[in-house]
Amino acid sequence: MKWHDYEDAVQSVTAERLNADYIITRNAKDYQNSKVKALTPEEYFADVFTFGK
Repeated sequence: MKWHDYEDAVQSVTAERLNADYIITRNAKDYQNSKVKALTPEEYFADVFTFGK
């Protein structure tokens, strides 16, 4: 893997192996090469939860 940040690479591989739906992070741009979609907490709540529906 060609990642600039070792910890981000570890989290991406772990999420993939666990079949996670998302990685929740304040820096979603750091996970552009991830096979698991990365979302900010705000994006997660906006995209995943539909309040009152």
